[in-house]
Amino acid sequence: MFYSKDDLNRVCTRCQQNYTVEEDGHQIRAEVAICESKSGNYNFHITDQTPEQKLKSFVMAPKVSIENQHLSNQMFALDVEMVYTSRGQEVGRITMLSQDGQPILDTLVKPEDPVFDPATVSLDEARGILLSFLNEKSILGDRHIYSVHLQ
Repeated sequence: MFYSKDDLNRVCTRCQQNYTVEEDGHQIRAEVAICESKSGNYNFHITDQTPEQKLKSFVMAPKVSIENQHLSNQMFALDVEMVYTSRGQEVGRITMLSQDGQPILDTLVKPEDPVFDPATVSLDEARGILLSFLNEKSILGDRHIYSVHLQ
């Protein structure tokens, strides 16, 4: 799960192949496909291994104070989307909902390292997923509905 600063060996989660990274922990994209899986052929490997030093960056929630006491005993839902970078997975988006389902936070996060794969789908694929929840009598409202080309 975690690797030390001196460990340059990784295991690809897509093809299960062992590979080596540069001294700084970065993987260099290959000129040709080096990773084969059911989803296709890629010129880079992906890993879910994380550097040990990331453990030092964990932070605690603020202590209860007069300013934030209204947040005590509130339940929130958190969703974190990951992207694949030259060093492995990094946070790409954070979304938080209140206990009644209201969005509190929805923000894109700029990864520290170059993104190799944003782990996204095409607009056509996203539209297909969206339409699986709707029919012609469904009511959908949003100020950016035109962005997904729906009628």
